[in-house]
Amino acid sequence: MPKPERTAAQRPAEFAAPVSLHGRYASLVSLVHAFRDQLVEATNDGEMRSLWYAAVPAPEQMTPKIDRRLGLRALVSMRPFAVIERSGCRHDGQRQY
Repeated sequence: MPKPERTAAQRPAEFAAPVSLHGRYASLVSLVHAFRDQLVEATNDGEMRSLWYAAVPAPEQMTPKIDRRLGLRALVSMRPFAVIERSGCRHDGQRQY
């Protein structure tokens, strides 16, 4: 029996629902403000901000960046994740799709 067609009102709610993806080496976990401190710590590991191809926020910009990404998720424009290294449960950054 085929699944009933979802209404347009149901699709945004499904898109914005939290999801976690787990692989052998890392997990992608829906971004939440609780990850802020660990993400700031990850940005201080090396000089990623100085690389032209990396968009890494300064520590003082982390909260506004998280706010922006969560706002875009609510608008069904972005799916933001925190990247967590599985071996040490260390936060390695943010990704969005």
